[in-house]
Amino acid sequence: TTNGQLAFPATQNPSADANTLDDYEEGDWTPTIRFGGASVGQTYTLQTGKYTKFGREVNERCHVQLSNKGSSTGNADINGSPFTHPAGYDTPGIVQWSALAVAMVGVFVRKLASNSRLYLERITVAEASTEHDLVSTDCGNNTEFRVSITYNV
Repeated sequence: TTNGQLAFPATQNPSADANTLDDYEEGDWTPTIRFGGASVGQTYTLQTGKYTKFGREVNERCHVQLSNKGSSTGNADINGSPFTHPAGYDTPGIVQWSALAVAMVGVFVRKLASNSRLYLERITVAEASTEHDLVSTDCGNNTEFRVSITYNV
């Protein structure tokens, strides 16, 4: 400790002891919305991402808003997340959305096992209770997502 501060090395020094805090990190990341794994012609009004890693626990937050959704088609995800989720786990998060092209009952976000992307799913008013992947036709030129998700690495 120095002057009331606890400093961790720039490169983690992992401990085998489960009760030893051996890592803390804060940082920024740039979220991009992709459709079918691509983002051709997209432009953004806003792209901000923050994360905090405390030991094995990661909290990611992002706020991303399109100004033009471009020409890519297919399933939607948010790319750019700084960490890969471990195998064997899927973790849900919280998402707030606006300016979608289709009336929605709910939009959901998940981080899938062995992946760094945030997958978006939805339930439309017309479908009432069936969850499907959010797709490019569900989004408009000014669609906006605010996401928070916490998981272990």
